Amino acid sequence: MASFKQIKFYLLLLSGIAISLIGIYIFFSSSVAGNLLNLSKLSYTPSIYSHIFGQDTQSRVVTITSTTGQRFTLNTAVASTEAQREQGLMNVTTLPQGQGMLFIFQGTPQAQTFWMKNTKIPLDMIFLNENKTVVHIAQDALPCTTDPCTLYSSVLPTQYVIETNANWTTNNGITPGAVANF
Repeated sequence: MASFKQIKFYLLLLSGIAISLIGIYIFFSSSVAGNLLNLSKLSYTPSIYSHIFGQDTQSRVVTITSTTGQRFTLNTAVASTEAQREQGLMNVTTLPQGQGMLFIFQGTPQAQTFWMKNTKIPLDMIFLNENKTVVHIAQDALPCTTDPCTLYSSVLPTQYVIETNANWTTNNGITPGAVANF
């Protein structure tokens, strides 16, 4: 039979475990834990680009649904002003998977042309019409090393362009006809 000391020890041990489990539950159900667990979604995108656009960098989660119905998410910095669109991803040396830049063009959709001047990493460029449907993809656009730089254009009118790591579209089966949501 257990002694009083042993029973007391086990009761204290069980109480400590119960309190720890309650603490863990409260932590993981709090917004603090949510922010920590979603750190890449909440804070990484703006910090990548803050040296380019300043502290007021806006970000937006973009979900792209492939023509087969699969959904893929990108965390993007938003380039909505002329200066931001001109800067783009110039001089960015690394882009973590699942990150990118969303270019928003105002006015009537028209063919858009991009180049890779001062861009350090290869990219996929996803051209979207005003309905956010993929109309063209420039896959594996390489950094420009000599002038004149290669131009990457959408043939069809475009309202938005998403830049992300090279081969992202191929790896995720994104083709013209896919639809973005943001």
